[in-house]
Amino acid sequence: MNRANVVEALHRTAIFLVLAALTACGGEDSSGAPDARGHLAGDGTVRVFASNYPLRYFAERIGGGSVEIVFPIPADIDPAFWSPGDGDIRAVQGADVILLNGASYEKWLATTTLPESRIVDTSLPFSDRYIVQEDAVTHSHGGGEGHSHGETAFTTWVNPRHATAQARAVLDALALRLPGQKDELTRNFDALAADLAALDARFETATADHRSAVLLASHPVYDYFGERYGLRIVSFHWEPGEYPSDEEWEEFAARVSAEPARHMIWEDTPDDRTQARLAEEGVRWAVFRTAMNTPDEGDYMTIMNENADALEALFQ
Repeated sequence: MNRANVVEALHRTAIFLVLAALTACGGEDSSGAPDARGHLAGDGTVRVFASNYPLRYFAERIGGGSVEIVFPIPADIDPAFWSPGDGDIRAVQGADVILLNGASYEKWLATTTLPESRIVDTSLPFSDRYIVQEDAVTHSHGGGEGHSHGETAFTTWVNPRHATAQARAVLDALALRLPGQKDELTRNFDALAADLAALDARFETATADHRSAVLLASHPVYDYFGERYGLRIVSFHWEPGEYPSDEEWEEFAARVSAEPARHMIWEDTPDDRTQARLAEEGVRWAVFRTAMNTPDEGDYMTIMNENADALEALFQ
């Protein structure tokens, strides 16, 4: 058994032992509060907090009507840099299952106390494969408070195989709290895993002729994607709605000349002037959304398949 499998087995065992111990402490009552296993009296649902949209999506796909999602993060906020208020913290603390992304994602945990028995670190199964960013830079989004994306890359779910492992962690947590629905939960997970496998195949085909090539990125959020498909990601700290400074364009030109690089991905559509300047530099671009928060339209799989469409066109 390799190290990754050992870590995953330990993770599942830890979840089982904690929940088994909690179950011994009491059963359901008629108060409408969760019992020790996470069941809600009356309707049989489990309250699930998710620290980002991909985890919310996985919980909804797997749990269906058996889960009640707790997701107080506003749609216009990057969940990685969310600052919860007192009411938000109480909502998280009251959840029966607390799904965390891990990999240094949840910055707010440093000042928050959560019930450890309900926490599920979904990226723990592949924690031995976390990517360390050597050149983390402090910056701000749209004039907001400055922050750094940290030394550990945390946008794990842009690699469909990591996303599948995280979804399996969600399945394990829900199945332990809803043992009578394990078969249904497993079927739901299998359907999700099949979708993720198909997505992985699309990404692999789209990037097949560009292995070891440099792919420029507007933000350092594509490390796990690049690693999965053998792409060398060169990241900047550029916002789609802001035109880069002369100094930033000089750095960009130097990078493009040295590599050379002719393709770039963005989290959203860049400014019109930026598009024109990229054309002058001979760089083609495409939008690759990370689906970090609830989309206005579609869902996680919709967005990721649109990303595959964009890559196919970019590398055509």
